[in-house]
Amino acid sequence: GQVRIVARLRPDMTYPRPLRLIHWTVAILVTCQLALAVVLTQLRSLSYGQLVLSLHRQLGIVILLLVLTRLVLSWWHKAPSYEGSSLPRWQVRTAAFVHIAFHALLVAQPVVGMLVAWGRGDVVSLLGLTLPAPLEISDDMRERLMSVHTVVAVLWFSFVLLQVGAVVF
Repeated sequence: GQVRIVARLRPDMTYPRPLRLIHWTVAILVTCQLALAVVLTQLRSLSYGQLVLSLHRQLGIVILLLVLTRLVLSWWHKAPSYEGSSLPRWQVRTAAFVHIAFHALLVAQPVVGMLVAWGRGDVVSLLGLTLPAPLEISDDMRERLMSVHTVVAVLWFSFVLLQVGAVVF
């Protein structure tokens, strides 16, 4: 027969359904963002590139809204606590740090992306609603923000690898 390995959490270690739904939705959308970013680097058509870039921006805003919703929902739907678990203290602290870092990066990335877009003079919109630029952004600042956008993406991907490694471990 088949050998099945099933990770079992204590009943109090299960994340509430709304938090799980947002988690997996964000995970899928971030994967789409990565695919769109790769497609953007390969495009030769300016009009198609603008379409893909617009979709990339809109998904970024949706991710931001979902993460902010998740943070609000976490006040009512508590995530499981690792207190009293059999995990070593360093693993509990590392898991908490990675969890906070994920959320910080998922908020920072779309905000920085919108600032880059506004710095280019592009329109940022979601479902037809235009978001006005909150401030003037110089070309120099826009280039720095683009570098930050890239670094945040690499950091986020690194944390994904760390989390996947922890799950396998």
